[in-house]
Amino acid sequence: MEWPRAMPASMASWGRRVMPSVVAVLSLVDLSILKRAFAYSRADFAALAATMAVTLGVGVEAGVSAGVLLSLILHLYRTSRPHVAEVGLVQGTEHF
Repeated sequence: MEWPRAMPASMASWGRRVMPSVVAVLSLVDLSILKRAFAYSRADFAALAATMAVTLGVGVEAGVSAGVLLSLILHLYRTSRPHVAEVGLVQGTEHF
């Protein structure tokens, strides 16, 4: 089946109504945060990317819920494995 050469009238009408709101929303989205999150922490980037994907694919409520859940899981994972520094006298010196 060949792709239609012209859009149906209903689709063109829908496009004229939806496109201004899409352009308005895209001006509110800061995509540079993806680059900063990737440079800071791959886990934070994964949570951010998953949140954005769920928001775009399913909806805002599900996206926010997924973001909160992923952030909570990430926080619990990080706090359950704290960094522990060993403190002690360096052998043969007076330094700790």
